[in-house]
Amino acid sequence: MKIIDALDASGKFNPVQIKEFVQFLNRIIIVKNSKYNIIFDQQVRNLTGGTVTMGITETLKMLDREEGIEIGEARKSHDVVENLISELNLSNEQIARIAEVTVEFVKQVREKSKNK
Repeated sequence: MKIIDALDASGKFNPVQIKEFVQFLNRIIIVKNSKYNIIFDQQVRNLTGGTVTMGITETLKMLDREEGIEIGEARKSHDVVENLISELNLSNEQIARIAEVTVEFVKQVREKSKNK
């Protein structure tokens, strides 16, 4: 936690800023050694007064779930647009409005459909 000590010693950052920075680090740093994850999580809890609700492992799982949801939504949008292209004689603008996607997205799907 040398970074935290250095931030504090610099006098340029108040405790709230340091706390927010540490919580940010806690969300993005991936350490493969679980021993260091535990130490880091404990030091973050000590610094923040125990307000950290998720450790690194939990945060990564949450991010994986969110990414999976985004991928699923993108696939669903693609399938809907592809079906509208193949089943109905609609313009790109109409399909974009119905499927709630961009016209550019519809054009890309239409182009890929032609190449199949």
